[in-house]
Amino acid sequence: MIRTLFEPLILTVILEAAGAYVLGVRDLKRQYLILLVNCITNPLLVCASLLTMHFMGVQSGMLITYVLFEPIVVIAEYLMYQKKMDAPVHPLIFSALLNMISICGGVLWRSLF
Repeated sequence: MIRTLFEPLILTVILEAAGAYVLGVRDLKRQYLILLVNCITNPLLVCASLLTMHFMGVQSGMLITYVLFEPIVVIAEYLMYQKKMDAPVHPLIFSALLNMISICGGVLWRSLF
């Protein structure tokens, strides 16, 4: 159970920190904010996704995760970035880009391992 929660968080933090670095976020203060934001949103997303897959099946659960839960996470992260960070691009675009990087990395990770 712990691996189920921490593996996606670690992967997300690594991918989003790298993506933010490429976008120009190179200082520790903003990178630390990205870490904190993901420590809030990622476990909630993973738990909601696992519960949805458990009760509705894997296919439906994944669909709901990507269509409903991920946009909610993007908006929540956008609001946090808008309030606390001078993002290199508009905070909504910043949040969406980082989450797309994370989603693609997660899909690739699951397909490889």
